[in-house]
Amino acid sequence: MTSSGKACWCLTRNCQPRRAALVELVPSSDPMAVEWSRRFDTSRLNQTAFEAAAVAMHFAEVERLPIPGSQRVLYLLRTA
Repeated sequence: MTSSGKACWCLTRNCQPRRAALVELVPSSDPMAVEWSRRFDTSRLNQTAFEAAAVAMHFAEVERLPIPGSQRVLYLLRTA
């Protein structure tokens, strides 16, 4: 918390709020996505489409972190 009582997302005293999103991309071949496909359309769950959409939504920085032992990928998306 900052001295004003507002939540702070960083560890420094003079923290500045940042807009970011942490997203886990689950490919359509993943067992969980196969289960979801019974109820939802998962045909558009792909890395290329997701990354293009992230840039189109004005995220200036896209970091990818593949999750070891799976085809899932974590993305850290930040605005400028």
